[in-house]
Amino acid sequence: MRHAIRKRLEWERRFYGHLSQLREADWVRFMLFAYEQFGGDPFELRALEHRGSIQDHGNGWLTATTSVDCRIRRQSFNVRHYGSKHEAWVAAILCCMDWQEELGLHRRRRVSAPTSRNRTTGYQGVCRRLIEDGRGRSALVTYEVLVYVNGKRRPRRFNAGREHRITAMHDLAAFEAAIAYRREYEHAVEAGIPFDPSIYSDWKVQFNHPSTAHAALAT
Repeated sequence: MRHAIRKRLEWERRFYGHLSQLREADWVRFMLFAYEQFGGDPFELRALEHRGSIQDHGNGWLTATTSVDCRIRRQSFNVRHYGSKHEAWVAAILCCMDWQEELGLHRRRRVSAPTSRNRTTGYQGVCRRLIEDGRGRSALVTYEVLVYVNGKRRPRRFNAGREHRITAMHDLAAFEAAIAYRREYEHAVEAGIPFDPSIYSDWKVQFNHPSTAHAALAT
């Protein structure tokens, strides 16, 4: 891919006198991003899924906009500077990608089943961990969700229970609660509204954690 991009840039410079304002590494990064979504199929730039939005003002300017910690962030791109609207749009998408990486909110991945040990769950920002306290007890199974509140990292844990005592239902309830919590956070960031980290304080009841059934029987 890098070789093909280099040849294309040389061809444009030779026959059209167009010197790309984007580096070769930027084009490679963009094409890999597009390939993840469309493979080798043709696509329109507007169809790419990325953080934020891009607006074409029709006057030779594009604007990329997003929300970061409830503050609007914008960056403008001059079509004349980039030589074409296509290249200016690519630059705007790269800007949105930078915002994604800055916030750790990459494009959502499909949710898959929980995995073992300290690995990802298949959903961005949610991991399953085993925590040992050194007291000889079995490890605590927890799902940790990464969020940022007021610019500070603020992880939230949903504990399924002790590894050798829980069932698949305990694990599933904690997993589903963690995914729901992360989705609420992503929705708040996308909408540019404050995120309430106290939501799902009663998650064991909301997601039918088996411990709540035992508690109900005991009363």
